Amino acid sequence: MTANEPGEAIQPRHRPRWTKWLALRALGLRGWRVRGRFPKPFWRTLVVMHAPNPRQVSWASWLYPVESIRVAPQCDEPVLMEAWSAGKCVVFQTDGSPTQLAQAQAWAKSCGARITLCAWESKRRFFHVHAPFKPSKHVERDVHYMARYFKYFLQNHSDYE
Repeated sequence: MTANEPGEAIQPRHRPRWTKWLALRALGLRGWRVRGRFPKPFWRTLVVMHAPNPRQVSWASWLYPVESIRVAPQCDEPVLMEAWSAGKCVVFQTDGSPTQLAQAQAWAKSCGARITLCAWESKRRFFHVHAPFKPSKHVERDVHYMARYFKYFLQNHSDYE
């Protein structure tokens, strides 16, 4: 198998455990809690995150069990495959629009990746991590599922720090 085939075993680039511990303590001192867990890096992972404050994406990257890169909406598949081949996690920041969610679903589907949804909620000060899922062949259903997850964070909490 070549590095771009979805079935190939990936050797993740793990972070030292103390970095996650330090990030959790730093967020705790600021009053934040983490709900959920990032999955063990056994597969390609696309983290679709709603983070109204750009700093929150950086803070969350220290909580991942592996190194990560952040991609822009205009990113192309070779960049994603290169990151996954290097054992990294790919983070895509979204505004929750159906177009961006469909793009994330298409990336994950074409590259054989799982999607993990994350969102920051400032009112109750928690960072929520949803369990990963494999994208299906039904794009509309996956986009609806992701939109329903982000709906709570987009509607109820417009006052971010």
